Amino acid sequence: MSCGTQVEFEISGYLLSTAGPNIEGARVTLSGDAEITDTSDAAGFYSFSGLPEGNYTVTPSMAGYDFSPASRTYTQLGSDLRGENFVATPRSGTVRVVGGDEGYVDPESGEVATVIITPRIPGSVRLTVYTLRGETLYQARGDVEAEEDNIIEWDCRTDSGQLVAPGVYILKIDGAGMSEMNKVAVVR
Repeated sequence: MSCGTQVEFEISGYLLSTAGPNIEGARVTLSGDAEITDTSDAAGFYSFSGLPEGNYTVTPSMAGYDFSPASRTYTQLGSDLRGENFVATPRSGTVRVVGGDEGYVDPESGEVATVIITPRIPGSVRLTVYTLRGETLYQARGDVEAEEDNIIEWDCRTDSGQLVAPGVYILKIDGAGMSEMNKVAVVR
């Protein structure tokens, strides 16, 4: 028996993360001369094996993440390709602060600062309100859903329940892949 030419090949690699452990549960799609979908395992590993020589594109995807490169294309695959890694970066999302009818918040008129959080990934977030000098006045926590507007309201009071003085305050959101700051004006 003679050794023949290899007729089946493999493309494999890892989905690495810039923000923690490798990416588990991402969809990895092979398209071209074969159409296959894999899901990355707990180590972030994906694999397509038994592929005939041909043209292929590998594309990872997962809600809340951007991958670099976005895809890889292989022309006339003729050997095993291992270590075909992608790097995942979580998207941060957006934070908006909505005041009263005039854009600022008048708590004596019953207005509140509405913080609208639209993260790219789900998780737990913390809202912290600071003075312009960096003094912490208020903190709240909440769970947020990905790709949805999640709302946390601040009634312009400190953690001890005192109404804050008129002025500008810094609102910071941390969590669910985000670290965003915004300002709100309070009048009375």
